[in-house]
Order: sequence, then C-alpha cells, then structure tokens
Amino acid sequence: MIKQRVVWLDVLRIFSAFLIVCIHVSSHYVEKLLSYGSVGWVCADIYLALCRCAVPVFVMISGAVFLNPEKDISLKLIYRKYIWHLLTVLLAWASVHFVVVDVWLGQTPSASWGSVYFMSVVTYWFLPMIMGLYALSPVFRAVVSQSNKKLLAYSVGLGLVWGVLAPVV
Repeated sequence: MIKQRVVWLDVLRIFSAFLIVCIHVSSHYVEKLLSYGSVGWVCADIYLALCRCAVPVFVMISGAVFLNPEKDISLKLIYRKYIWHLLTVLLAWASVHFVVVDVWLGQTPSASWGSVYFMSVVTYWFLPMIMGLYALSPVFRAVVSQSNKKLLAYSVGLGLVWGVLAPVV
C-alpha cells in the first residue's frame, strides 16, 4: 500500500507551526516588554489574537487524519503507537525541561521535586490533550460515520448547549 501525502494538510501544518512561533514571540511583547494599553501593546495583542488559531488547527488536522473513514485505526494501534509515542515524548521533554530549567540553571525547587517535575509536564499541556483525543477517536469515528446522522446531530447540539452552559455554570 502506497501512502499518499495530503499536501494541503502539510501546508496547514507548516502555517500552524509558524503561527505557534508567532504566538510565543508576540506573547513576550504583550506580557513583558510593552506597557498595558499602549498602541504597541494593542497591536501586539491583536497580532497575538490572530495567531491563536494555530493550536485548534493542529487539533483539526489530527481529526482529519484520525476520523478519515478510509483509514483503519485499531485500538491497539492507537494505544501502542500514537498514545505511547506522545507519552514518551511528554515525559522525555518534561525531564529535559526539569533538568535544564530547575536543576542546571540553578533554579532550586522551592517545593518538592515531584511538584516541580509535574509543573514541567504542565508546560507541554497540549500533549495530554492530544492523547485524550486519540483515546476518544473511536467514539468520534462512530459519531461522524455516514450511518449515524442522528447521533452526529445530537452530538453537535449537545456540544453547543454544553459550550454555552459550561462557562455559566
């Protein structure tokens, strides 16, 4: 079987990666370098707001790949390949972050080592989110399948109601 690249998804990944870099650059200006309310701060904040679509776009790219009905993805493949790889990346980078920032750079932890390491894990918040979406992808596949139009409509309606009520509650 020959794997076919989906060029527009690759272009979207590159664009989203660029926007992630823009988020990190502009957030530094908004938070530290510019005075609140100044013209420069407002411009940087608008720029930051325009770049915020990057993470949801990455999530939608994962959805386009994982919810593709032509792609056969078993639970075994989801857990042994995708989630396992993300878990190892999460723990490895959190360990590097912990060693470099908290130990090597001399920022001695004020709390226990465990809580400082957990904060290193929190830095990579998007990886557990993606792992959760991968774990739920069989449910999502059932919802968006062609044979389940009622379930899809119900899920969209429930999502809209929950999206409106959750912040209020």
